[in-house]
Amino acid sequence: MQVSFTDNEGNVESLTGDATSAVEAKPAVAVVGFSVSDARVSESSSPDGQHLVFIVTLDKPSDRSSMVSFRTRDGTARYGDHDYYAASGTLFFFPGEQEKVVRVYVPPSDGETEGEETMELVLYQSRGAPIADGVGVGTITD
Repeated sequence: MQVSFTDNEGNVESLTGDATSAVEAKPAVAVVGFSVSDARVSESSSPDGQHLVFIVTLDKPSDRSSMVSFRTRDGTARYGDHDYYAASGTLFFFPGEQEKVVRVYVPPSDGETEGEETMELVLYQSRGAPIADGVGVGTITD
């Protein structure tokens, strides 16, 4: 059996062998990626407020350190309206770690009926792993 390959420059390379030759495939390399969950909380009249709890994960354990930065982003819930407190930072994952928690403070209810409001936790600037799902939606209900 003969198989020919042509590269992008038009060069032809031929391989010859018998029909029972096996092709050795390289094992697939699993790509480890960062993801962030959605979060939900009810606005409370408690003087302590509440926290939106976002879980940032690596989908598979890695044998090397990695990091990812995060920040909050306004949606219908707005930092300037005191619907939540802005948060930002960098999470460091050491070999074997797969989960970190980011808490975003939601102050006590201001007494206004606002319905459901949302904001986002955004992942950016990763090192050691790509970002697979970089936006978590935080929902605040009255």
